[in-house]
Amino acid sequence: MYRSVIWGKKVETSPNKGRESGDCATRYQTAFEGLAQAIFERLLTEAERSGGFLCLPDVERLKVEIMDANGPVSTAARTLCQDAALPAAGARGNCFHRMIVSRFEDLFQRAGGGDFKQDELSRLFLPGFFVAVEKMVGGETIREYQGKCEQIVARLAAERGAAFSWKDVYRDEEANEIILEPLIAIACYFEEIDKRANWFIELVNGQISPSRMEKGQAAETGWHLSEPTFYRFLDAMLSSVRGIVHQANERPEIKRRYGEETLGLLSRVMGQLDRHISSEPKPA
Repeated sequence: MYRSVIWGKKVETSPNKGRESGDCATRYQTAFEGLAQAIFERLLTEAERSGGFLCLPDVERLKVEIMDANGPVSTAARTLCQDAALPAAGARGNCFHRMIVSRFEDLFQRAGGGDFKQDELSRLFLPGFFVAVEKMVGGETIREYQGKCEQIVARLAAERGAAFSWKDVYRDEEANEIILEPLIAIACYFEEIDKRANWFIELVNGQISPSRMEKGQAAETGWHLSEPTFYRFLDAMLSSVRGIVHQANERPEIKRRYGEETLGLLSRVMGQLDRHISSEPKPA
């Protein structure tokens, strides 16, 4: 009963409100729900440890723990509120976007690395990338995944306390299962890979402007997404999708879950991607 009241309630945003305002309200509501879950699960754990009951001294002790600025609940609150405060269009700190970007973050230009190489990305890539993801996955669907990811962040932050880091989220099995679904949707979007590659590259490059540059990015003036870099990015981002395609024949549960049609489409996409990767000159 308490779980359904504290955590299970979903918030309906008014269609008359501006889209950005609705997104902001939804993110803050999700942050609140994640915090409520962290507190509730801490209370539930303590009650189970005490034989199903909490007495007044137990409650007082838990209050001190919850109010502790360096405690696990405060850590969860800070993490979730920081994400909720980010604007929807460029939210590099957003849980869902962080999980997606972590797949290819090794391709970003290293600090102090000099000129950009053909297999490296500038962070000027990100604004256009986020726009493309919303078009491929859908805004409402992204918000659903964001809510699921925030629940996981709340759980891990409560468990890990001050030791929490985003690497905990990136390694979490449940988080990776959740993020696999939109990655499959994105992979299917590239069934006509040449056509979609041109669309993606034009969209990303069209979002690059001097006003988007942050401090320290002056050296990146003139960077643009090239076709070779695009294919390396796509290959890195879809590495987990490639994994399920390779394992499908050995693991019947994969075939049952995704179906022959989807797996066949994913296999064709990976085949086209492989041909592009193999035909490109190796980076120096």
